[in-house]
Amino acid sequence: MMDMLRRYTEGNLNTEEEDSKALLERLAYWDVLTELGNRAAFSKMLSECGQMQNVSCVVFDINNLKMCNDRYGHSEGDKMIVDIAECIKSAFGSIGDCFRIGGDEFSVLLQNKEEQELLEAIEYLNKLISEKNKQRKMPVSIAFGYAMREGTEEDMEHLFNRSDERMYEMKYRMKNEFPVYCEERIHNYLNVLEILSKSTDDYLFLWNIVAKDEIYFLGDICSKYAVGEGILTRITTDDLNSIVYEEDRSLIQNDLAELMEGKKKVHNLNYRWLNRKGEIVWINCRGRVIDDDKGKPFVMIGRVSETEMNLLINPLTSLFNRTKMMKDLKETFMPENKGYFMLVDIDNLGDINIKFGRQYGDNLLKEFAKVLENTISFQSVYHVEHDCFAIMLDAESEQEVYDIYAKLQEAISGKYTISVGVVPNNSSMFVDASNLVDCAKQTLNKSKKSGKDTMSFFSEEDFAKRIANIELFTELKDSVNNGFEGFYLCYQPQVKSGNYNLYAAEALLRYKSKKRGKVFPDEFIFILEKSHLINKVGMWVLETALMQCKHWRETIKDMRISVNFSTVQLEEPDIVEKVLQVLEKTGMPGNVLTIEITESIQLQDIPHFSKIFESWNAVGIEISIDDFGTGYSNMGYLEQLNVDEIKIDRMFVSRIDEGTYNYRLIYNMVEFAKTNSIRICCEGVEDMHELAVLEGLSPNLLQGYLFDKPCEIEEFEELYIDKETNKYKQKMEFVQKIYDYKEKMHVIHFNPKDILRITDVGLWIIRINEEEQYYEMHADETMERIMATDKRYTPQECYQFWYDRIKDEYYEYVQKNVKLMMEIDKVVQLEYPWIHPTLGEVIVRCSGRRVEDSDGMIVLEGYHRIISNIEATV
Repeated sequence: MMDMLRRYTEGNLNTEEEDSKALLERLAYWDVLTELGNRAAFSKMLSECGQMQNVSCVVFDINNLKMCNDRYGHSEGDKMIVDIAECIKSAFGSIGDCFRIGGDEFSVLLQNKEEQELLEAIEYLNKLISEKNKQRKMPVSIAFGYAMREGTEEDMEHLFNRSDERMYEMKYRMKNEFPVYCEERIHNYLNVLEILSKSTDDYLFLWNIVAKDEIYFLGDICSKYAVGEGILTRITTDDLNSIVYEEDRSLIQNDLAELMEGKKKVHNLNYRWLNRKGEIVWINCRGRVIDDDKGKPFVMIGRVSETEMNLLINPLTSLFNRTKMMKDLKETFMPENKGYFMLVDIDNLGDINIKFGRQYGDNLLKEFAKVLENTISFQSVYHVEHDCFAIMLDAESEQEVYDIYAKLQEAISGKYTISVGVVPNNSSMFVDASNLVDCAKQTLNKSKKSGKDTMSFFSEEDFAKRIANIELFTELKDSVNNGFEGFYLCYQPQVKSGNYNLYAAEALLRYKSKKRGKVFPDEFIFILEKSHLINKVGMWVLETALMQCKHWRETIKDMRISVNFSTVQLEEPDIVEKVLQVLEKTGMPGNVLTIEITESIQLQDIPHFSKIFESWNAVGIEISIDDFGTGYSNMGYLEQLNVDEIKIDRMFVSRIDEGTYNYRLIYNMVEFAKTNSIRICCEGVEDMHELAVLEGLSPNLLQGYLFDKPCEIEEFEELYIDKETNKYKQKMEFVQKIYDYKEKMHVIHFNPKDILRITDVGLWIIRINEEEQYYEMHADETMERIMATDKRYTPQECYQFWYDRIKDEYYEYVQKNVKLMMEIDKVVQLEYPWIHPTLGEVIVRCSGRRVEDSDGMIVLEGYHRIISNIEATV
């Protein structure tokens, strides 16, 4: 029969009847897809071989055809069948008859062939399949079995069944003994990952280690990164490499090579990808290798997370942050007990920010981050504070550290300078990571105090000082446990600019040691913060200061108190409730208290602190930023935190009379504060000439040694509370000397803000975005008072409070004049009835004009005054 089919194919039949008969035979016995005999032809041939003595049967089965159809479509599945058919035909066509007996099954019948000849054909078949796989999307493999008949006693069906059974035995072994080749197993893993991917924002992946160049991602990775397409994305290692940040590629390649070689089983790295916009995205890639049954790497399954890294990255420079630094110190660096830990601080960044602007300062930080990355491995560099970076150095000597420092200096030469503190990674010197970092900070401070632009190493003297600090810590702890024995408060006055009347007192913590006597705050505050004793001591300070203020308010009704809070205190989960409980315990209203925090809050902490301050603002507590201008460059956080006061640091007040630089800096800060309705306090005022120059800038409050150093309670009362004491009278005489000095300096003694307050003229700034119908009103203290606002409003709320109280029939009149104010370069004045919260209907006069626009918004400035109660002219 097979000969007849071949003759038809070769065109040897001549008559039309024979052609028709052969065509029917061909359709009945020929497989169209593979051009091999089909199942019917095989059965017929099997029957015809029944009387033959020496017959062999080989059965083949394609592995994972269904998976190929499911993953790549039936056209690819058909191609797999055709490829196998071609290989079988090439290997066996010259020695036997080939058949496709099922969807993925083939058979060959051979007559009078030795076993060796059969095995050689099978070996050749495997080589042909390997060549085919080089061009295929999905590799193809087969299972086979054969049986040989040596006599007519065995039935041919039995011969076929024996070869079929041996084929299935081989198929079973391939699935269980050689899972490396089992596509079905990979398919099952992908099915599980696809289910899991629906419940996570991470990207799940499977890396086929055997295929080497086949990686599957589950999740919509292609929408953000330029790789693959669809929810199930199949990419190559080159595709993956294309989205890895160039400096990180060698790190990844080395790690993956170790996984392929079986040297490690877990992949856990933090590195950077580039999204479709070319932006850096930090990711954490974690996976585990699964071996085959022979113990060789088979696949790695894992996940890529962006969210995990968000908490460990500084948003400005994309370097690791302090949280990541502390984690790495504890888990990796310190256990090695070698190398050096370096802290690097950009000198005078506060001055640079104010002189050149926030954007310039931000770009400088980014530029220096790049310098560090180019000099040292990015895995060892951290941006831990606004102007401070940390580096873990795998250096063996101080000279190596000096060489690295020299490279950094060379890279930034002529642009800015850095101060550096270095400590050895020595377990005998440092108990834990916090101690190591604390000592590095002390060493860095030593560099800054010695003139900056230098590097200092932690010395034996420093180590001795550290031991002394440990002893001091023990004593401080005992003091806390013994009712805060040794702690006491001093109070420094804050006076109003112009008349120098007492406005408030800042409570300052002091400590007297039994062993050492009086200890400077810069020694013990640091220890209290690092040990978290500051949490208990801080609450004691707050309660003590409020009780003292309560006593003083019996004499000075509007006396206020300022208390410093550490950021360590603000990290307490129940800090809001603790402060409110102290207020309730002391019987004091919230509006007597101002809480001062230093300008060291990191940008990523703002949402946390904003919630705290909002809760305190609700009961009248005010928030003050101490040492303003020395910290993070972005001033926008002041509005986010709803700050009431900023205190300009002594470093800017100092020598303000000697040049224009510091004067211009303070001028900019004061103008910024006025624009945002924030109170200004200038710290560190030490002589009359500084005072005269400062008052030309109209700050609200003054504080410094010119008025008084921090005083203990008795002295403070003699100077400011008890008007009958000689010290109080001497203080008044000193105030008169200030007036006299200013007159000699031809400085007119008046405070414009006091005049406006006394005459009930409130100042406002209105900001408008017409396109978005967005309105803000920034009101000064007098404006808020004469409008009788019942709480501290946001700018949007303040505008609505004013606008909603315009008498109904005057809305159009007011809108028309505000529009006129926006359109002409002149002052516009209007009068209209306004519904006052307590006085009822009053007549209000407003006057204003358009000034320079800001942030794409129209800006109007003017005043608001109630004229119903003004005495008429005679």
